[in-house]
Amino acid sequence: MNYIEVKIITTHDDVERICAMLSPLCSGFIIDDPQDVYEFSQEKTTKWDYIDDALLGNPDRDVSVTLYVDDSDEGKAQLEDIKKVLAEAKLTGNMDTSLSINGVQSEDWENNWKQYYKPFTVGNHLLIRPSWEEIDNKEGRKVLTIDPASSFGTGSHATTRLCLNEIDGIDCEGKTVLDVGCGSGILMTAMLLMGANDARGCDIEDNAVKTTAENILKNDIPEDKFEVYMGDLLSNRWLNNKLAEKKYDVICANIVADVLKNMCETLLSWLKDDGTLIISGIIEERKDEVKAHYESFNANIDKMVVKDGWAMMRISKKK
Repeated sequence: MNYIEVKIITTHDDVERICAMLSPLCSGFIIDDPQDVYEFSQEKTTKWDYIDDALLGNPDRDVSVTLYVDDSDEGKAQLEDIKKVLAEAKLTGNMDTSLSINGVQSEDWENNWKQYYKPFTVGNHLLIRPSWEEIDNKEGRKVLTIDPASSFGTGSHATTRLCLNEIDGIDCEGKTVLDVGCGSGILMTAMLLMGANDARGCDIEDNAVKTTAENILKNDIPEDKFEVYMGDLLSNRWLNNKLAEKKYDVICANIVADVLKNMCETLLSWLKDDGTLIISGIIEERKDEVKAHYESFNANIDKMVVKDGWAMMRISKKK
């Protein structure tokens, strides 16, 4: 199925009205409003720690609402209805809008990004590859097959690579491990391929949980070696109790600084006395703050690596 992209150029004041008028006809609006991005960037929350400079770099760009309809008779009829609603709004509602329409091929939309995701090696043992790429594994590395779908975690981002490099260099053989904020499941899968015998993971997104399980199974890892759960381990009492049933040899948490700080006491309490905690997703400017916070909970920062503006820490409990 191909699609028709409908982009409506409008103003900050009219975005909500346009979406409200069109919502009976369609859903799934993409809103690009530089004023909203700027306001969001000024409001510190625990849900983000980094905004791509590209989003802030052009504050004078147009405000737009983008939606997609099927390139079919039904979709074209839907498009005509959208045009009528917008034309009426311009006449009666004094709204300033313009419309652009482009065809989008489904194959391009769904698959073109794949050309940029190629196999790569990590440390001395791992070779990461998407399922659609052929590999020549002359070195006999452990091959980790990963398809990220819509979940974070191809392994190409600095935070993920930092964690993968650390996993590649530690002893996971026969260990019990936990991946907090598992995303695509790449770190959890890596620990299992490196010998972990009992792995658990969790994420707040249902799609991430589903993708993690699918990716682990793609690597021929038996179902009885892993469990994946959805939920926030700090607010979901059932999940917290479930994960606290065990102590872990290795815990990985690739999230953001504020969430890692909030989880500090919990993660350390689940870590075995001789265990290893790997945290990442920390922007370089906040590494000292996070380091000091974990040290205040009687933790050793055994190693810190910074790459491309991001920091990873390897942590153990003080004896």
